[in-house]
Amino acid sequence: MSFLDGYSGQKFLASYGISGPKQHLATSAEQASAAAMRIGFPVVMKIAAQELVHKSNKGLIVTGIPDAAAAKAAFMGIMTRAKGIPADGVVVQETAHGNELIAGARHDGQFGPIILVGSGGILTEIVKDIQIGICPLSKAQLRGLVEKLKLYPVLQGARGTVSDIDEIIKVLDGLQRMLKKVQEVEINPLLCGKKAIAVD
Repeated sequence: MSFLDGYSGQKFLASYGISGPKQHLATSAEQASAAAMRIGFPVVMKIAAQELVHKSNKGLIVTGIPDAAAAKAAFMGIMTRAKGIPADGVVVQETAHGNELIAGARHDGQFGPIILVGSGGILTEIVKDIQIGICPLSKAQLRGLVEKLKLYPVLQGARGTVSDIDEIIKVLDGLQRMLKKVQEVEINPLLCGKKAIAVD
């Protein structure tokens, strides 16, 4: 099975109406610094490695980078920690904001094509707030999955950030249509505010 990392997969996701953050691929500290200045600080930097799914627990994502000097240092640090990992470089990415979801779709051996949505970010496996549906689902049915989440009150603004549920439905619908071409796709986190942004 082959993988697309967040950088390589952004154009593919965009073809299904799923937005991603502004980002550039850097292969040197100087390129990373220049890309960060074009995007605007603070930025996020992460390794671009197709076979590496979980990056945060390996120290291969750096957030809140405030200036050009820090961008150069972050690039060098990531590449040092990634020694021995086949990588295309480092992705320099704008800092997106919103409530964190996980969204995905896959061909299940028992149920066929399924879609999932739940609480995302680094706590996904701890919180275990996931809803699963068998595709194809109407937009109303997709909305029903979102409304069943424990996170739903937060999406409605319980902690200050209101998420546009229609934007989340748009992403989920794109993911289920994507199953005609891929075996499995996962976005984590999907940052949801006024827009839903596929960060990784």
